[in-house]
Amino acid sequence: MAFVVDLPEQVRALHKNLATKYRHDGARVEQLWRSFDKNQRARILFGITMEGTKILNKPTDTTLGNVNLIIPEINMLELTVPGDDRLLDLLQYKQGVGEELGDAGFIERGMRANDLRSDLTISHRHSLNIYTDDEKYVERRRYPNKGQYDDSYALFFGPATSGACLPTPIGDFVLKRQHHTIISLIVIFNYILTIDTAYRTAKADLTNSTAVSSEAVEQSTKLLSFLSIAALPQTLTLNDIVSGALDMKSSREEILELCRKDSTVLLYMATSWLFLRPELVKDDKGQCLSIIDDSFNSQSIFDMAKDMVISVATWEYIHRLLLLINGQPVDGTLRAIAVQELSNVCDIEHRRSRRQLIHSLRRGSCAKYLVRIPGAWDDGFPLVKVKGKPDLKKEPQDNHLLSLCQKSDAAESIAHVRNVDELHRSDPANRARMHSSGYDALGNLAATVSFIIDVRAVIPMPDKSGKKNQIYLSRSEALTSELESVREAIDLSAFVVEIAKLNDDNNTRGTWQSLDATILERTGTTLETLYEDLIDQCMEDIHRYHEQQQTKSAQKMTVPQPYVPVTEISSSAERIEQRREKDKSRPAHSSFFHASVIPAEELEEEEVEPQVFRVKQDTLNTFSVLFPRDGKRGSIHWTAFEAAMADLEFSAVPKFGSVYTFLPPAGMGTQKSLTVHRPHQPKIEGHVLLAYASRLRRVYGWGPGTFELG
Repeated sequence: MAFVVDLPEQVRALHKNLATKYRHDGARVEQLWRSFDKNQRARILFGITMEGTKILNKPTDTTLGNVNLIIPEINMLELTVPGDDRLLDLLQYKQGVGEELGDAGFIERGMRANDLRSDLTISHRHSLNIYTDDEKYVERRRYPNKGQYDDSYALFFGPATSGACLPTPIGDFVLKRQHHTIISLIVIFNYILTIDTAYRTAKADLTNSTAVSSEAVEQSTKLLSFLSIAALPQTLTLNDIVSGALDMKSSREEILELCRKDSTVLLYMATSWLFLRPELVKDDKGQCLSIIDDSFNSQSIFDMAKDMVISVATWEYIHRLLLLINGQPVDGTLRAIAVQELSNVCDIEHRRSRRQLIHSLRRGSCAKYLVRIPGAWDDGFPLVKVKGKPDLKKEPQDNHLLSLCQKSDAAESIAHVRNVDELHRSDPANRARMHSSGYDALGNLAATVSFIIDVRAVIPMPDKSGKKNQIYLSRSEALTSELESVREAIDLSAFVVEIAKLNDDNNTRGTWQSLDATILERTGTTLETLYEDLIDQCMEDIHRYHEQQQTKSAQKMTVPQPYVPVTEISSSAERIEQRREKDKSRPAHSSFFHASVIPAEELEEEEVEPQVFRVKQDTLNTFSVLFPRDGKRGSIHWTAFEAAMADLEFSAVPKFGSVYTFLPPAGMGTQKSLTVHRPHQPKIEGHVLLAYASRLRRVYGWGPGTFELG
C-alpha cells in the first residue's frame, strides 16, 4: 500500500469534521439509528453504497480487497441487527472500547493472525510513523540503520494516540483504517439526517396534498381531450427570438429568487450540486474524492449561486445583443460585431448546459462511461469526459445521453434529444430510469440548443471566433479567476454543517447572509452586481470595438482588426474600492436582476384590473394548490395541470426534452406564452411546484384570488 502524503492531514481534518457533526446532531442520529428496524438500517447502508461508499457485506467479505482485515466492523450483516449499537460506539470514535484493541493493536493482531501484509515491510523496515498533536498528525521518518531506528523507537514509543510512533508498515495500515472508518461514519451520519429531512418533508407534503379521486382523474382525462396541441409558427421573427431570450432569462432568475427565499428550493438545489460534484467521478486510475466534508458544503453552495447568477447574466447579455441587432438604425459593422458575439455567447451557454448534463450523469447507469481528467479544468471545474459509450441497440438512451456530453453543435445535439424524446414516448420506463437531476439537466440543454437553432433560423450566424477575440469570454474568465479566492474563503459551516439543515428557514437566511457578506468583503460588491457590471462592460466593449473599426475604415485599412480586450491594471484593493464607490452612486432598483418581464411600453399603459376566471371544481383545486391562501404546500399531478390549462383554453406546444410551451387563447388579455419543464415524476411538488407558481405569477399575474368556481 503506497503512502499518500496528505492522508494524515485528511484523517485529522475528517476526525475534526466528525466531531463537529456529532456535537451538533449526535443525539438526533443516535435516536434515529436506535429506532430503525433491520430493513430501515439496510436501506441506509445500501443507499450510501449507491453513492459510491463501499461497505463489506459481512466481516469476512473479500470482494473489497483487504478491507475486511483493516476495518471489518463496518459491514451490512452486523450493523443492520436491530438493537445493535456498534455503529454508535464507532461514531463516538473511541480508539478502544472496553476490552477491545485500539487501531494499532488491531492492525498488529491482523498482521500476525490474518496474514495482513504491507509492501513496505522490507523497503521501510527502518522507518517510523511519528504521531504529533498538530494538524500534520503523522510524520514519516526513515533511518539509515537499525541502531538509529531502535534509538528513535525507544524515544517515541507509546500508544498511537498520545504522540507516539509505530513502525511504518503498521502505521500506514492504522492510517488507512482510521481514514476508512471516519469516511464511512461521516457518510452514514449525513445519510441518516438526509433521510430524516426527506421523510419529514414528504410527510408534510402528504398532509397538505390534494387527494385525487377516480372521478377527478376521469374529469382530467376529459379536459385533456380539449387541450389543443399547437405547432410552432413555421416562420419565426427576430421579435420572437428576443422574447424567447427574455423568457429564458426570467425563468432562470425565478429559480435564483426562490433559492434565496425558500428553504425547500435551496435544499434541493444545494444537495444536487453537492452530490454531483465532478470530483466524485473516478479518474483513469479509479480514484475519486471519497468523502464530502463541510468545506464542500460551503463551496458547493457558492458554486451553485455563482452558476445561477452567471446563467441569468448570460441570457440578459444574449437579450441585449438581440435588441442591438434588432435596433434601428444599426450599421453593418456594428451588427456584424454583435452577431459574432452572439454566436460566441450561444456557444458558451451550450457548453455550460452540456457540462451540467455530464455532471448530472454521475448518478445512474452512465457513470461507468465517465472519467475525470486529473489536473484538467473546465471553466473552473475538474474536467470530466466520456471514455466510451454502450452499444446503441442495447442501451440506446445511455448512448444518446453520452453523445450529448461530447463536443457537438446545436443541430447534432438536438438530434440526440429527439431520439431520447422518442424513447421516452415509446416506453415511459426509459424516463423513469433517469435520475431526476439528469432529467432536469437534459431539459435545460434541450431548451438551450432549441433556442440556438431558432436564432440560426432567423439570423445567419458565423462560427464562434477564436478565444482571444471573444468579448464576454475574456471578461468572464478574469472574474472567475478573481472569485476563486472568494470560493476558498467561504465558510458556511455555522448553517450547513449538514446540508439537510438548509431545510430550516433560519439556516437558509443565515447561509445567504454569510455568503453575501463574504463576497462583499472580498470583492467590494454583491455577486449579482459583479455580473451586472460585467455585462455593462461587454456592451461598452462592443461599441468601443465598433468605433475602432470605423476609425480603421476611415483610414482605408481593408483588413478588419481583431478585438483587443481592455486591460485593467488596477490592483485588487483598487478594484474593491472602485466597486464600493460605484455602489454608492448606483440608482435604486437599477439592476437587471429581479426586473419585471413586462416590457416598458406595457408598463406605461393604464393599469388593468386583475382578470378573474370562473372554472370547474378540479381546475380550482389545481390552482388552489399552486396559489394556497393559507401558505400550505401540497402537490398536483402533471395531467391535472395540463387539464387545468386546457380548461382555460390554452394550447400546448411540446418542444424538445421535457420543455412544454403553453399558448394563451386569443381572448386573453396577454399573449405571452408560458414555458415550463415537465417534472421527472408525474407529481408536481416541492421546489417544482414553487417554480410553476412563480412562473404563472410573473407571466400572467395570477394568484390566490384569480380563480373562482363557475
